[in-house]
Amino acid sequence: MSESRFVAALNLGTVQGLPSWSTAPTGNADAIAAGLWAAGYRGVQGTEDPAYGRAGFVTYGSGRVVFPHEAQEVLQRQQQAGHACTTLHVGTGFESDSEALRLIEAILGASARLGHPAHVETHRATITQDIWRTMRWVQLMPEITFNADLSHWYTGLEMPYGDFAAKMAFMQPFFDRVRFVHGRIGSGGAIQIAVSVGGHDEPHVSRFKQMWQHCFAGFLANAPAEESIVFAPELLPEAVDTANRPLFIDYALTTKGDDGAFHEGSDRWEQGLRLTEMARAAFAAALPPA
Repeated sequence: MSESRFVAALNLGTVQGLPSWSTAPTGNADAIAAGLWAAGYRGVQGTEDPAYGRAGFVTYGSGRVVFPHEAQEVLQRQQQAGHACTTLHVGTGFESDSEALRLIEAILGASARLGHPAHVETHRATITQDIWRTMRWVQLMPEITFNADLSHWYTGLEMPYGDFAAKMAFMQPFFDRVRFVHGRIGSGGAIQIAVSVGGHDEPHVSRFKQMWQHCFAGFLANAPAEESIVFAPELLPEAVDTANRPLFIDYALTTKGDDGAFHEGSDRWEQGLRLTEMARAAFAAALPPA
């Protein structure tokens, strides 16, 4: 079990809409790819630009499956794009148990037929928005694997409220099936907070480090020896561009400046580097003794 089983990747949403003072690489895809490689990243998610493959990156796909019949087409498209695996938002969160299980069955079947790994993402407004129900999916469909975007549970289900250790123990079957992690830290009231900005890190940072270490330990204990786990910071802006107007997703926290405009208070590029180093340390701590 070596550290080569840990892949440092970056979801490219992290470098979208950054403040002008960000230290992130800029320019065309070739220039950004060179900057990411120099920073130590070896995988990217959120692009089909061939520049990243030419630069030596492993690319990862993402998609959404709302109805069972969509699974084959979505995964086939991701496979044809050359992605090593795909993370999926599944359903809307309004599915009955039987409807959710049909979605999972369709994804598992398509993944097996195509030989393309698909990892169900923990996300609000999907079938995994609730921890208890997600553990039910694991019980009934034990082949399921996950992309852990844990701020959706931590913030959305207010995990700091109550017995955190008991919740971690309950989540162990989930940790055992994590194969991809979206790096983001939330608080009890905000889905995406900056680390070491404003003195609001703790206890949230320590808890995320703990959860990531459980993900890595579960992976090391249960995944085939030839597999690697991907850690990809996904630090999103306040708004993303759409065809008609900006869509405010309100991930990045902003404050009103002297100019009357709202500005981000941190550099998401730099934050991604910090989270990656935290994850490396958590992976090292999860490794079994030599």
